[in-house]
Amino acid sequence: MSHAQVKLLAHTSPLTSVSVDPSTLGQRMATTALDGSVKIWDTRMWRPLNEYGLKKTPRATAWSQKGMLAVGWGNHVSVRRLALSLSLPDPSFSNVKSSR
Repeated sequence: MSHAQVKLLAHTSPLTSVSVDPSTLGQRMATTALDGSVKIWDTRMWRPLNEYGLKKTPRATAWSQKGMLAVGWGNHVSVRRLALSLSLPDPSFSNVKSSR
């Protein structure tokens, strides 16, 4: 493609990582920013499904084949299973905002 297919204002601060979940065939994506926020996106509608806040600035994310999200900062990595419905917040992240 010679031009962008999607332009997305994901966060109010600069992005630190973007990763696509292979277990959902690319229908879910995670983004992180310098302000410590983590957003889980629905790539079909291009809207955030949920947003979490971390105390440290996340530098990297990766999805496992089973839908678990790894978030890394410094020399630490936190791996969490996020529910597909996202109705129950993950206790390791502080739930900032939910679209449900």
